[in-house]
Amino acid sequence: IIIRITICTMIVITLLLISWGRIVEAARPMTVPGGDDIAQQQQSITKEDAADDNIGAQEDVEVCTAADRADGACVQPPDNNDQPHSHSETSFPDDWDEYTYLDIREHFDCDSRSDDNSKPLPSLEDWTYLQRTYTRVVDVNQRWDDPIPPTRGYSFFPSGGPTTTSSDEQQQPQPPPYYPRSSPGKGRGLFASRDITRGELVHDGTYSDVIFPKAGDWRRFVFSLPPEMACDCTDWHWMQRFEEGGEYYFVAGINISSLMNSGGDEYYDGEGGQSSRMPNALPENEFSGKFYATRDIAKDEEILTDYYTFPTDFSLIGL
Repeated sequence: IIIRITICTMIVITLLLISWGRIVEAARPMTVPGGDDIAQQQQSITKEDAADDNIGAQEDVEVCTAADRADGACVQPPDNNDQPHSHSETSFPDDWDEYTYLDIREHFDCDSRSDDNSKPLPSLEDWTYLQRTYTRVVDVNQRWDDPIPPTRGYSFFPSGGPTTTSSDEQQQPQPPPYYPRSSPGKGRGLFASRDITRGELVHDGTYSDVIFPKAGDWRRFVFSLPPEMACDCTDWHWMQRFEEGGEYYFVAGINISSLMNSGGDEYYDGEGGQSSRMPNALPENEFSGKFYATRDIAKDEEILTDYYTFPTDFSLIGL
C-alpha cells in the first residue's frame, strides 16, 4: 500500500511539474527567425496597417529624386496642411449647379487671370492639389501613380502606347518631348526638348487625360478650387467625344500638357496671311488624344496646336 501511495504521489508531482512548465512557456514571448517576438510583430503589424490606411487616405505622389529637385523639374509635395483651402458645397454660390461655362468664368473674374502673361508655372504642389481634388469630388477610383511627375508630363511612349512598343528603350517610362517655360508676351507654354520630325508623335493623352462624366462633375470640381486654379481650368479643359456620334465630355490633362498654346485661325493676320504662331502639332482626328507634328519642330521651338480642332459649344454638355 505504501509503495502504491508513493508511486501515485510521484505521478501527481510529475504531472504538476509538466503543467507548470507549459504555463511558463506559454507566457514567454515566442521568437521567430529574425529575433522578433509575436507581441512585437503584432504591434508592428498594427502600426503598418495604420500607416497603409494613412497612405491610402493621402494618396501620396511619387517622391522626386535629388536630380529632379536640382533642375527644378520636380519638388517635394507638401503636407496636407500646406495645401490651398479645399471648398465644400456649403461654400459654393447659390444655384452653382446651374452655372454655365461663361457664368463660371464671370464668377471668378477669369478674363483678368487669362490675360496675365506673368503667371508662374504650376508647381508640383499645384498639380498634386488638382489631382487630389479630382479624385475627391469626381472619381474616387482615380489613381495618380505615374512614375513621371506632372511637372514633366506623364509616361510617354513614342510608338503610341505601352503595349505596341518595338524596343526596350520605348517601353521605359519617359516624359513627352517637351518642357514648360514662360515666354514673354505669350504666358506659359510648351517647348520641344529635342528635335522632332514631321509625322512624329508629340503628345498622347490617351492614358493620362481624365474626363468629367457630367457637367455637374466639372462644376463641382472647379468650385472646389481656389479662384486662380478654377480660372486656369476653364482655360485648360476642352470638350471632346471619342467616337462618331458619341457623347461629348469635358476632358482634362492634369499635368503640363495643359500648357500647350494655340496657333490656330485666331493667329492669322488681318490680310489672311500666315502668322508666326501657326500650329505645328495637331490631333490625328477629332476623336483622338494623339497629337502629331505637322512639320519638323526644332529643339526649344514652341509647340502649338489649334484649340478649335474640338468644338467650343459648351451647351452640348450642359454648360
